[in-house]
Amino acid sequence: MNEVRIDELIELSMRRELTPEEHSRLEAHLATHPDARARWEEERALSRALHSLPNIPVSSNFNSRVLQTIEADQAALERRPKRNLWLARFLPRLGLAALAASVVFFSAQKWFLAATHEKFARDLSLAATDLASVPNPEVVLQDFEAIRELGQMSAASVGSDDELLRLLQ
Repeated sequence: MNEVRIDELIELSMRRELTPEEHSRLEAHLATHPDARARWEEERALSRALHSLPNIPVSSNFNSRVLQTIEADQAALERRPKRNLWLARFLPRLGLAALAASVVFFSAQKWFLAATHEKFARDLSLAATDLASVPNPEVVLQDFEAIRELGQMSAASVGSDDELLRLLQ
């Protein structure tokens, strides 16, 4: 049986009593589909409960009161200050500005690190050059004994320049 026809029968059973032929078709479908039967019974019980409620008369100005309430709500929404409107408008621009600032920052940081490494390499090469120009320690220390003896002698003990010259040789 067509599913659409069964759904129509279920919906029709909520509104009115079914004819015997409609009722037998619906029962045949529900017998083969137990989950559909449980759903149908719930909906039928709800429908009967709603039909048992008394009808309450609606006031004559119900439509105008509903429309006035809708208009008042819309007017209240329009009067409400739009606090976050500027944020919604400028947030994409702020995001782009932050992106540009971060690109500039990281580019400058990379440039600074490259410049620092270059200066360090230059200083290292200058230090190596200076280190190469430093004389051999053996050459510097060969006259150490003579210089040390000069420091221990007083001016009175060194009588003449000849003696000083002898010490330096």
